[in-house]
Amino acid sequence: MKKNDKLIVVLGVIILIISSIGIFTFHQEPQGAQAAELDEVLEITGTLTNNPDSIVVSDTSPFY
Repeated sequence: MKKNDKLIVVLGVIILIISSIGIFTFHQEPQGAQAAELDEVLEITGTLTNNPDSIVVSDTSPFY
């Protein structure tokens, strides 16, 4: 191994240790999520768009 390879491995391990400590000690505040009422669910609407089924390509296209 080259002498710089050992240094890179040691720095990588140190970064992994620091990040794992941060992940395990991080406490997220609970979100104030509200349950949807039945009336709100029944009022949900949406629209559909008419997308074409095929694409027109010229015969000279090499990727046809």
